[in-house]
Amino acid sequence: MSESSQKLKRMRARLRGTVAAELPAKFTIRCECGSSVSGTRGKSWQESTCSECHTVLYLLPTNVYPSTDSVANDVIGGTFGKRLSVVLSEVIPLGKRKKKESKQTAPSPNKDSMRTGSRKKKQPPPTTQGRVPRISLPRFNPVQAVRRIFTPIRLLVLGMLVAVGMTSFWRYHRNQMDAAGRMWRESLDAIPQLIAERDFQGLQETLAETTHAGRLTGQRGAEWRRTVNLLEETQAVTAICYDTLPELLSEKTGSEASALGEVVDQYFVIDGYIDPVGDASGSFVLDIPAMSGQQSVVVTLQLPPLADYLQTNPTQRFVFGFRLQGEVLSESNGEFHKLPVAPESFVLFTSAEHCDQLGMSVQADPALAEVLENQKVFVEESSRWETRHEERTQLILDAELRSER
Repeated sequence: MSESSQKLKRMRARLRGTVAAELPAKFTIRCECGSSVSGTRGKSWQESTCSECHTVLYLLPTNVYPSTDSVANDVIGGTFGKRLSVVLSEVIPLGKRKKKESKQTAPSPNKDSMRTGSRKKKQPPPTTQGRVPRISLPRFNPVQAVRRIFTPIRLLVLGMLVAVGMTSFWRYHRNQMDAAGRMWRESLDAIPQLIAERDFQGLQETLAETTHAGRLTGQRGAEWRRTVNLLEETQAVTAICYDTLPELLSEKTGSEASALGEVVDQYFVIDGYIDPVGDASGSFVLDIPAMSGQQSVVVTLQLPPLADYLQTNPTQRFVFGFRLQGEVLSESNGEFHKLPVAPESFVLFTSAEHCDQLGMSVQADPALAEVLENQKVFVEESSRWETRHEERTQLILDAELRSER
């Protein structure tokens, strides 16, 4: 075994506290006849016979007690932290700086100098007044400093720590991905049962966990889009406002019609029509006959990806849910108020069970089933509809940048 391997084995045994078991001590004793007897100590006492005089010698077992000032031993007592500090202090010793002191030796006086010196007058000692002190700066060699810091043992230990850290992180990430994959598969099997039982609160919690697992595993495609849209439908059903929008607005008069703060967090589900405003502006008007006293209220929506579905939906009939935007009504000209819809809350309904929960039966209205099926196909196939929120956020950022310029 090489010297480096022997050192690493000794370090590991000292850290684990198993030096006595893994590295038994060797012995060399001298017999009374003058010959030497050597070997390795065991876990218990043992007998050894001298090869010269055949005298039986009794040997003590390996010392398992920690090292002391009087008896040196490789065993380190105390906790793991203490053993680690002792081993690191031996592996990474503190460098001792050597100070060089220059000694000036005065020449020994001889007879001639003594004679001539006696004749000369004594000179006064030199004064230090007016002298600038000399500043000595320490010399720094970067190459030596790097070699002193990055020793082979330190690099080896650092590499071991990096390898252990990367392995632990990879295993943790792998376990997270496996758990998310199992959650995704198990939740997809449980969703139809929850829909059949009309347990929409439990369905919402399950769908939230499912979409979180799908994002971790990078799900894409029709199944992923349908699951995300089903979560938005369920949120609309569980937070629906059972008072219709015309009824709420008819209760408001004058300035009260411009403040609907108590209903901005509730969903409205409408089976109605949506009309575009302009050719390619991405603005729409929800065809809801809403009246507030003697004033009409126009419900508007700003959502450009919805124009893709209008091209394949000539009837312009929709089943959708939305929330009112949390702002005061604006653009009142005395005849109507403009009520904006929060674009991030707009959702197309695709589930007949959700509609039946809200009183819109597919059996009573066969055309409703066709509307839901068309909206389901659009939600599953449209990648732009899936990323409509990111597109809207990017448009807002671009508008802010243009306004700053």
